[in-house]
Amino acid sequence: MNFTRKNKLIHIAKDEKFINSAYWQFEKILPNQNVFYILVDNLDSSKLKYLGLKENMVLIKNDFVSIRDFLKDIDLFTHFIFHGLDYKSSYIFNRLPKNSLRYWMLFGIEFYQNKHLFDANKLLGDKTNLLFKESLSKSRFLKALIRKSYYRIINKTNTPELEIKESVENADFLGIFYMEEFNFIKSRIKNKKLKYLKFSYYPLEKMVNDPKVFVSGNNILLGNSASYTNNHLEIIDLLSNLNINDKKVICPLSYGDKYYAKIVNAEGNNKLKDSFEALVNFLPLHKYNVYLEQCGFVIMNHYRQQAVGNVMVMLWMGAKVFLDDRNTLYNYLKRLNVYVFDINNDLNQRELNLPLTKEQRLHNRKILLLELGENILLEELKTFFIKSVNK
Repeated sequence: MNFTRKNKLIHIAKDEKFINSAYWQFEKILPNQNVFYILVDNLDSSKLKYLGLKENMVLIKNDFVSIRDFLKDIDLFTHFIFHGLDYKSSYIFNRLPKNSLRYWMLFGIEFYQNKHLFDANKLLGDKTNLLFKESLSKSRFLKALIRKSYYRIINKTNTPELEIKESVENADFLGIFYMEEFNFIKSRIKNKKLKYLKFSYYPLEKMVNDPKVFVSGNNILLGNSASYTNNHLEIIDLLSNLNINDKKVICPLSYGDKYYAKIVNAEGNNKLKDSFEALVNFLPLHKYNVYLEQCGFVIMNHYRQQAVGNVMVMLWMGAKVFLDDRNTLYNYLKRLNVYVFDINNDLNQRELNLPLTKEQRLHNRKILLLELGENILLEELKTFFIKSVNK
């Protein structure tokens, strides 16, 4: 099937690790029908951090002069796929030709960290929220007062948050791989026309390092990064009241907020003593996988979808996973009949002494493969876009 210029798929992205997989998927289902425009600060392709420049990838300087020129060049296209929405990509989004179809592939940050779309305080436990407020400097409040005038006068735009809000409210499709998250977001934005597009940046086979490996230890993996939304402090308090002397609590803190990482590390060592081990330095993948294989239990205390890849990998490997029941990922997995557990009701001494049985592990694998297997995701994506561009 050969697309005309009008219905070729135009992708707007940045030099992010997710884009390699997105490129592979779209070229797999519709070869040579995609053009990926990559917004970069430096047009030297050797400076790319994650991407290797392909024939149908074009680097665009991430400044307003270049972006405005770019907008003139794409006025005959119709289908635009945005991989995440930040300030500059939203500026493009909001100035596309009138009859454009706009596909928004969710990263998460553009919704959950935009004060005009979501109250970020709802993502933090009481103790973590206090810590977060303490970390805010007075200079940040002063900066907020002058931001609106700065963007309007210098860049002739709204603030980044308002540009993103406008984009979100005018998207035609939201790409996310499960309906619970789509319904949650749609219920909180002013966009009645928004429709669901099933899309995952990583099919299951791309997430799992060795598909045959099961976890073999009884350690606990706590969180995925030094991000406040992990709500580590609340879990450390809970675990400190249980007997976990036969386990190690493995806590990845090598990327994210350094101040937060420091506090979590100190709190973990203080309350869990020798049972706590923070991973504060970056580890090569093979060494990190050794830690994962020793974790028969996983606690991800996010109140929203986050660390989805980590959760899927650990479920595949046979770990017992605990999530917060406010998290749409928890509700999605429960709908699929996956063995997954609720932090608020199930995280107790008994459950931490009972790893998943062999039957439960195989049951989870079967469901995940049927839901997120490479062949299934690609076929659904291909069917969707062939129908979409032929309307």
